[in-house]
Amino acid sequence: MTMQFLVHMRLVLLLPLVTFVLFVTPAQARLEPEAVRLTPLDRVNEQNMQFNDWLIVSVFDPAARSYNWTVPKWGQRRVSSILRNLMGPRDIVNSLLQGKLHRASVHFARFAADTVFGLGGAFEIGVPVLKLRAPPETFNETLGSYRVGTGPFLIIPMIGETSPRALTGSLGDALLYPLGWLPPAGPGNTASMGGRMFEGMGSMSARMPPRGSPSEAWIPYENVRDALISTPYDERKRLYFENERWDVER
Repeated sequence: MTMQFLVHMRLVLLLPLVTFVLFVTPAQARLEPEAVRLTPLDRVNEQNMQFNDWLIVSVFDPAARSYNWTVPKWGQRRVSSILRNLMGPRDIVNSLLQGKLHRASVHFARFAADTVFGLGGAFEIGVPVLKLRAPPETFNETLGSYRVGTGPFLIIPMIGETSPRALTGSLGDALLYPLGWLPPAGPGNTASMGGRMFEGMGSMSARMPPRGSPSEAWIPYENVRDALISTPYDERKRLYFENERWDVER
């Protein structure tokens, strides 16, 4: 209950910031985020970046290692597949909102096939068997397709690299997340938070070698992890907006 309360409070506190940036920030600044120079917000972002990097090394990495040691790779793939399948409603609705009717139909067919014949998504049927491939769609991308500006670059503790538009989009996507429909219904309920936790651990453990592997087998994973946390702030900011632009234009 305490965790759910904190999540709801975090979302409530973020809404004024999101509203201010989207509707008060000048249009030029929203459409050209790369033109923003070092500001007090950047300095706050850098502090939050250091905290998040510490979390990756000291909290998330050990948790993912424990998950990788406890759950065999076959089980990890089944969990990750189920959680990917739960993104189906998000992809369907946002494809429709962007007028991508064919893509929406592909997402619907894949979601239906994986849910019914793939045991809730534990086994993927739509992509490998039926060849139902389509890029994911988010509400952030939907807002971008309607020319809503990204806003300034933000790094938020535990949430990571984001922007006011992406934060707004994540709220919209949370309403389409099926685990959030379970009682007590809401985007911050226990089931939804648990699903997000396993998504994060799954993405990290997927790069890890199987349990019992020699130490040298961990080198590729550790190189990726170390490269992630050693990337300078300016480079993270640049890459974020490049990825945002690609997501909207694809």
